[in-house]
Amino acid sequence: MKPPGPSLSSIRRSRSVAANRSGELNAPKDFEAVREVLSGNPEAFERIVRGYQNLVASVAYRLGVPRNEVEDIVSEVMIKVYRNLAGYRPEFALSTWIYRITVNHVHDWLHRHRFDREARPVPETLADSAESAPDRVAGLERAERVREALAEVPEMYRVPLVLMHVEERSVGEIGRILALPENTVKTRLARGRARLAAILRERCPDLMPDPAQGEAS
Repeated sequence: MKPPGPSLSSIRRSRSVAANRSGELNAPKDFEAVREVLSGNPEAFERIVRGYQNLVASVAYRLGVPRNEVEDIVSEVMIKVYRNLAGYRPEFALSTWIYRITVNHVHDWLHRHRFDREARPVPETLADSAESAPDRVAGLERAERVREALAEVPEMYRVPLVLMHVEERSVGEIGRILALPENTVKTRLARGRARLAAILRERCPDLMPDPAQGEAS
């Protein structure tokens, strides 16, 4: 099955653009695989699957998809990637485009299923990005408690936090993944950190002391 819509010429024209957009050079192998699929060679899509299935699985799991559902999510996302490949804009990295499809798909999936989030423990850097936790709290315990609090942060703020602090994406990359201006990403990150800090102060006062109490004492 060949994805609808010709876009081979746009891929060829965009090679030079991709090399200069935000200093990001798209992998030639990705371009070649896309070109072959759009030319009618669906077997070439296997190379894209092999190259990005772990990325999709990682994002899905860290955003809250239970372990036993991740494999199905990967399959569903890859079907979407295949069906929409003709709409890929090659001035952006293929990984950024697949990130965006994955985040949107997981967003819809979580809203349909509403499972308790069984996400990978959030790194300590996310807790530290809000405020420094007391030294007496062990690192692993802190990460787990932050993960639980993060699940209560509204999704519009939680997704950018996970992309930055877990997936280590830059503000520019997050903006491209979520189709948001960089200033909006920065605003959501700031509000997300503030929400996370407020939840931690309420639920885990030993982990995130209230600054007002410190001043009063």
